[in-house]
Amino acid sequence: MIKKRAEEILNGNDHIEVLYNGESVWLESMESNKMMDVKVLENNQHITVPISDLNETGRELK
Repeated sequence: MIKKRAEEILNGNDHIEVLYNGESVWLESMESNKMMDVKVLENNQHITVPISDLNETGRELK
């Protein structure tokens, strides 16, 4: 994912599914130009990951 799209998802009203290593994550905050704080939805673990490793599925979470 590119930084601009990550910011759009982070600041938007829609709940867009984003994956990190195949797991659904919630974007929490931008750590730097290249890093994002996320929460793994399966176990609520908070981690910091490279934005380039995030993948948008195009699905909206409900």
